[in-house]
Amino acid sequence: MIEEESKLPLAAPDDRYGEGLLYDFSKFVTTLSLVALGGVLSLTEASRADGAAPVKLAIVLALIATSGVIAVSIASSLAGSRSTGREPSRWLPHYLKAATALLGIGVGAFIQTWWKMLG
Repeated sequence: MIEEESKLPLAAPDDRYGEGLLYDFSKFVTTLSLVALGGVLSLTEASRADGAAPVKLAIVLALIATSGVIAVSIASSLAGSRSTGREPSRWLPHYLKAATALLGIGVGAFIQTWWKMLG
C-alpha cells in the first residue's frame, strides 16, 4: 500500500502540465539572473575591479540582465494568456532556452574575467 502511494504518476496530470513547468522554470531562471547580477556587482565592487575592463563587465551585466528580462516576460506571458483565456505562444520554450543560454554565457564570461583579475 505504501509503495503504491510513493510512486510518481507516469502520465501528466492535465494538458497544462508543460505550461506549469515552463512557468516554474522561467521563475527559476529569473531568480538565478538576479542572484548572478548581485554576485557580479558584489564581487567587482569588493575587489575594486581595477583590472577588469568596464566594457567587459557591462557586457556581462547586459547578458545576465537580458536573461532575466526574457524569463520574466515568459512568466508574464503565460499568466496573462491564461488569465484572459488565450493560448500561450508556441515560441515561449524557445525564448526560455535563449534566456538560459544568455545566463550561461554571461556567467561564463564573468568567471573568465574574474579569473584574469585574480591572476
